[in-house]
Amino acid sequence: MSRWVLLALLAALMLAVGDVYQAKALLAIGRLTSAPLDFRLLLHMLNQTGVLLVLVFRIGFFLAWLLAVKHLELSVAIPLTAFSSIVYAVLSGPALGEVASARDWLSSGVIGAGLILVVRSNECE
Repeated sequence: MSRWVLLALLAALMLAVGDVYQAKALLAIGRLTSAPLDFRLLLHMLNQTGVLLVLVFRIGFFLAWLLAVKHLELSVAIPLTAFSSIVYAVLSGPALGEVASARDWLSSGVIGAGLILVVRSNECE
């Protein structure tokens, strides 16, 4: 497996982890009842550890994705982002208390099989 494929998978991982932390941080902040773009609200949100962590994961995703797309064909890079769907299924339970159904796990398995096909076809070329 090439380092660029691994980097694309890492980007998808950072995207999913960032999304899960974003959901968790927004749940911790609670319902927004103040006026839009209230400066105090923005400061309160930035003081939440989860929000800063989300920004770190977003920046990491962006940089890793730029490098991966530069070195991979889009027909390989774009399907690799589906790895984030598997990460969502794995992390949503422990982090957010969501329960994945058998259908969710089956879907993740099909996505995983598709990822294996994409990676293997990239190795053959």
